[in-house]
Amino acid sequence: MYKLFSWLSWSGNQVYTLCNDEDQAADDLELGKKLISANPELEDMLIVKRNTIERKDGKGFWEILPAGDVVGVGLAALLRPLRSELIKCHF
Repeated sequence: MYKLFSWLSWSGNQVYTLCNDEDQAADDLELGKKLISANPELEDMLIVKRNTIERKDGKGFWEILPAGDVVGVGLAALLRPLRSELIKCHF
């Protein structure tokens, strides 16, 4: 949740949870869904879908990707946004 809201990004906040299988990834997202349902402020700011949680303002999402899907997407494509964010960071 922190990366979805608090991390400043010029291109929006794309958060991916990568796990060995869809069930394991879904467990992680389910925890996020429970946090949202317990917090009315988060419910006002987010759209909860089956495999994603999206910001209503269109500035980001949290998506689960089981390892089988990661191969199809290509790891380089997933890491490219992360690389650009790390380059911009000033620690």
